[in-house]
Amino acid sequence: MLTEALMQRAGEVKNEVLRGVYRDSVELMQITERLKATPGVIDAAVVMGTDLNKKLLREAGLLTPEGERAGPNDLVIAVRALEETSRLIGLAKEMLEGLSLQHAGRYKSIEDALASNPDIRLAVISVPGRHVEGLARKLIERNVNLFIFSDHVPLEVEIELKRMALERGLLVMGPDAGTSIVEGVGLGFANRVRRGQIGLVGSTGSGLQEVTTVLDGMGLGVSNAIGVGGRDLKDQVGGMMTVQALRMLQNDPETEVIAVISKSPGPSAVSKLAEFVRKEIRKPVVFCLLGLESRNLGGVKNVPTLTSLAIELARAVDESVAQRQLDRIHDFIDSVKGRVSGGDGLVRALYCGGTLATETIELLCGAGLKVRSNVEHKCAELLHASEAAGHSVVDYGAEEFTEGRPHPIIDPSLRNDRASEELRRPEVKSVIIDVVAGTGAPADLIERTVKALDIDGTHAEKLVVRYVGTPSDPQSSDLPMLEKTGAIIAPTNAIAAITAVYMLTGQEGLVHELLRKFVIGQGR
Repeated sequence: MLTEALMQRAGEVKNEVLRGVYRDSVELMQITERLKATPGVIDAAVVMGTDLNKKLLREAGLLTPEGERAGPNDLVIAVRALEETSRLIGLAKEMLEGLSLQHAGRYKSIEDALASNPDIRLAVISVPGRHVEGLARKLIERNVNLFIFSDHVPLEVEIELKRMALERGLLVMGPDAGTSIVEGVGLGFANRVRRGQIGLVGSTGSGLQEVTTVLDGMGLGVSNAIGVGGRDLKDQVGGMMTVQALRMLQNDPETEVIAVISKSPGPSAVSKLAEFVRKEIRKPVVFCLLGLESRNLGGVKNVPTLTSLAIELARAVDESVAQRQLDRIHDFIDSVKGRVSGGDGLVRALYCGGTLATETIELLCGAGLKVRSNVEHKCAELLHASEAAGHSVVDYGAEEFTEGRPHPIIDPSLRNDRASEELRRPEVKSVIIDVVAGTGAPADLIERTVKALDIDGTHAEKLVVRYVGTPSDPQSSDLPMLEKTGAIIAPTNAIAAITAVYMLTGQEGLVHELLRKFVIGQGR
C-alpha cells in the first residue's frame, strides 16, 4: 500500500484541453483504459470537463491548472507518467482520431439513414440531452418510434415530444429510458430473459430489470417490457407514454397480464392512469408504484415492492409458481441466520439502479430506521451523495453522477470504491450493493467489482449483493467468483434489504413482519 501511494505521487502530471470536442462517455472510458495500460503510464483519464469529473481528477492528483479551466463542453486528457507525458498525450489524441475514423463510415444525417432504410420504425437516441430535441422531432415527423437513452433533457422538451408522438400513435420511450425489451430485443440496459405472456410498462430502468430477471428465475417470460422514462408518471407529463404503452399491450395477442412500475409517481397522473385502466384495459393489470401514499385505486391492485409484483404476476399465471418462489425466499432467510448477530450499527446501501435504491428506502423505513438518501423520498432525509452519515441509501445513477461520465451500470467504479470504504468502517454492520448484468454492462463486471471491493472473510460477511441477471446473461459465467468471496447474494432486491435489516437488528419477528407487509404481496 505504501509503495502504491508513493507511485501515485511520483512522475509528471500533464493535462491538455480540447475545446468544444465531445465524445461519448463510454468511448472515453475505453480510451482511458487503453491509455492506463500503456507502458510508462502511472495513471490517466480522458473525460469531459464537468465539475464532477474535475473533482475526481483533482482527488486522483491528475488535475493541472490547465485542466481546471476546462468547461463541460471541453475534453480533458490527463496523464501521470514517469516520462514523456507529451508523447502520451499525443497517443491519446491519436486514439480519439481513430474513433473519428471509425465513425466516418456511418450515416451523416437522419435523412441519409432513413433514405437508405425506409422501413425503419424504431430509433435509439443517445446524445447529450441538449441535442435530443432536434433529432427526436425529425424522427417523429417521419413516423419513427423512439428509445431516448439520454438524460438531462428539459422537461418541457419531453412533454412536447410525447404530445407529437401521441398525435401519430407512436411511442417515445424516455428520455432517461434505461431499459426496454421489444419483441425479444433488449434496448439500453436489458437482460436476456424468457419470452412469455407478461407485459410490463415501467418509468424505471432498474425496476424493469429487477422484475424481468425475477420472473425469469421463476420460469416465467415477458412479451414486451416498455420503458417510458423516469418522468412519464410525474403530474407534469401525465403518463402519456404509459397510457400509449398500455394500449399497445392491450392489443398484443401475446400479452395476457400487464404490470405498471414507477417510483414516486404524481398523484394526479396515477388517478388518471387508474381511471384509464378501469375503462379501457380488459386484461388483468397490477401496479407497483413505489413511494405512492396508500390510496384506493378503484379496484386496480397496487403492490408494495418489485418482489411482490413478480409474485402477484406469477399468481395470475400459475399459483404454484408463486408459492414455490415464496418457499425459496423463506428458505433463503433461514440460510442467513448464522450470519446474524444484531446490536448497534449502520446500514449503507449503494446502488447503480435508482428504482432499487427507492425500494430499499421504503423497506428500511418500514423497519423503523431513520434513513438518509440523495433520492427524494417522503420518509428519507436528504443526503449529499458524498456524505457518510447514519443509515443511508445512495443512488449513483442520479444525474449529479452521470453528466460527462458513463452510467454506473456501465462503469461502477465510483460506487465500488465507496462500497470498499464502507465495508471497512467498524460502525457499518451491513453494506448492500446491486450488480446489474446484461446488455450495456461490461463483460468483466463481476471480476471488476470483486477486485475493487478487495474483500476478505471479515468484510465479506457484511456484504449483501443483489445480482440482477439471468443464466443467459454473459456476465453470469463469472458468478462463482462473486460467490467465493463469501458475500450474501440475495434472490431479489427487497430480500437484500430485509437481510440487511436482519443482520443489523437480529430480530426474526421484524423480518417476518417485513416479509408479510412487503413481499407476500396482497396489495394495499
